[in-house]
Amino acid sequence: MGTTDILIIGAGIAGLMAARRLQRAGLAVRVVEKGVVVGGRLATRPMGAGLADLGAQFFTVRSPQFQQFIDQWLAEGVVFEWSRGWSDGSLLGEQAVDGFPRYAGRAGMAGIANWLAQGVEVELGVEMWGLTAVSPTLWQATDSHNHTYHSRTVLLTPPVPQSLALLANGDTLLHADDQAALDQISYAPCLCGLFWVEGDVHLPEPGALQRPNHRFSWLADNQRKGISPTTLITVHASPAASRELWQTAVNDVLTLMQTELAQFLAAGATISQAQLTKWPYALPETVHPAPFLLTQGTPPLLFAGDAFNGPRVEGAALSGLAAATQIQIELGKLVG
Repeated sequence: MGTTDILIIGAGIAGLMAARRLQRAGLAVRVVEKGVVVGGRLATRPMGAGLADLGAQFFTVRSPQFQQFIDQWLAEGVVFEWSRGWSDGSLLGEQAVDGFPRYAGRAGMAGIANWLAQGVEVELGVEMWGLTAVSPTLWQATDSHNHTYHSRTVLLTPPVPQSLALLANGDTLLHADDQAALDQISYAPCLCGLFWVEGDVHLPEPGALQRPNHRFSWLADNQRKGISPTTLITVHASPAASRELWQTAVNDVLTLMQTELAQFLAAGATISQAQLTKWPYALPETVHPAPFLLTQGTPPLLFAGDAFNGPRVEGAALSGLAAATQIQIELGKLVG
């Protein structure tokens, strides 16, 4: 393959936001994604005739910079305001309002990523294996089928342990300070259950229950959320419970979740189908203090994503945008 200006590995929100900004600057961008769909943890899955969000459930806006994008997404019908005032506590018996809207994707959270990917060259189903600096100004990436990609700069947006594995496979050593900073980043896992319910489910308004200190910290009705014609319930285990149950048999985990869900089911309601998804890097627990990390002593290489300068959707988006701005600066140095 020919040499491109930027290779972006990972088509989550950080990678897609960066790609759009860089393409608008007239740069040649290639995005590769190991999954069969874009979005990363902006994930929405069909079950029967319905849809359910199984990764990120909603997002907030805390910065004017991100609000400008959300205003556009609202105008385009990509997102909507689901609720406000309940993120930091249970909906059950608590009515504290913090004033921050909770936004969700009109077609599920994956719909946001699908909209962002329009007009972006994304190659799906490409699992990268190694990343090697072949000259002071050129990277070579190799995928699992031994195909090679050459680029002047690389932006890594997967969870940091996965990105570091690419460098290790490519015999690329980082500066000790960069390695130490990246090693500080840590993530919590999440076990996610999806349940197709025949009958009514009694969750508080607006159809979700958040309990940060509970074993099963999140329950949401995707039908009441407005993305599913059928009743599909998402259940997230807390980080502690996810670690505890990570090696437990799938059916046993689903049984525990179903037992918890039972108290919210109306008389006669039954569960007709259940699925479990494992997110090993669901929530950054220790984040890098800056919105990206630019490595020293290599061709331009940047790490970005939700573990940089703040977790969740907004942090990942702003990380991708900041990395894109820095990439333009680095490419300018190469030309100069």
